[in-house]
Amino acid sequence: MPYYTLLINLIMNTSKKHTVGVISLFTLVFLTLALFFSLCLTSIIYEAILGRRINSRTEQNAVSFYMFDSMTRLPVSFKTKGNVSLNGYIYSSKSTPCSKDTLIVFSHGIMCMESDYLFEIEMLTQSGYEVFAYDCTGTGISGGKKLMGLSYSTVDLEYALKYISQHSELSKREIILYGHSWGAFAAAAVLNNSHPEVRAVVCRSGFNEPLSMLMSQSVKYAGEGVKITQPLVSIYEWLKSGAYSQYTAVDGLNNSQIPALILQGTEDTLVTLDQSIAGQREHITNPRVQIEIIEGKGHGVLLADEAIQYKNEQEEIYNNLLSEYSGNIPQNELDEYYSEYDVYKSQKIDNDVADLIVGFINSALAN
Repeated sequence: MPYYTLLINLIMNTSKKHTVGVISLFTLVFLTLALFFSLCLTSIIYEAILGRRINSRTEQNAVSFYMFDSMTRLPVSFKTKGNVSLNGYIYSSKSTPCSKDTLIVFSHGIMCMESDYLFEIEMLTQSGYEVFAYDCTGTGISGGKKLMGLSYSTVDLEYALKYISQHSELSKREIILYGHSWGAFAAAAVLNNSHPEVRAVVCRSGFNEPLSMLMSQSVKYAGEGVKITQPLVSIYEWLKSGAYSQYTAVDGLNNSQIPALILQGTEDTLVTLDQSIAGQREHITNPRVQIEIIEGKGHGVLLADEAIQYKNEQEEIYNNLLSEYSGNIPQNELDEYYSEYDVYKSQKIDNDVADLIVGFINSALAN
């Protein structure tokens, strides 16, 4: 074969290899940029839904500590991830002697704060327990510019337990974890880590897994097509919460093998039964888990029926005002609405459910 033919073949082969390399490089760059911009878009949507700060209530019908003559409180403050200060209180009863051997650690729901649960906290203090309740990152009296995501309640609870374990007096106590919704997920999920100081857990209307819960809610507003973003949402959750983003409530319950009371309402539209911890019954291997499905109750299974009816009636009145005034209710109408609003009636507790919770805690500590 003539030398020039060999030279041409060599050039052609080199060009083919070079072309393949360039195409591969461009493909890699394109996919990297596509992933980057998709992740940016996902983060924008995610933050639009969850990335807000929940400030202390200013509504005239907000629950306030000064409504309760039966309780006293001491302020607590500790650091969470990123050196953010979390603030809260240790509540106790003025009239009922509270155990100094036990501490209930209370985790609130998302878009809420610890003060929203003062009627529930009062119930626990009146039963002889002190309650450690705090506001999560980006909420109420705690620091943080905004909420950090569905997994982050577990991060904050982990730091709360760390604070308690290093406290000279609180570290001597047995711990009961108690949470609602977002906080109920945290109360169970934190048990994926070792916490021998925790004796039992109460989960009220909690979801099992953050990503599944988030996608389920997103589908309601954006349709089935939003599911294509699930891998990117998972990445974004991991960037915010790290390994905690992979935790599930069921895994925590199975890992701990401690007594757990799981409460779920049949009419809950926020955390539906299939998304709830209670709905994962077949995956729970911990024999000490007690699941109670409350017929006819929604996300607030502890509310008495008359409280639920009253809140629904008041919501209808408020919505009618919004409609009448095209979303801009005059101040005098608002003042009249709030002056007639009975906060105590709206927060009345179902005694049967309360007895179930307190009885479970008493039994768990006795055994």
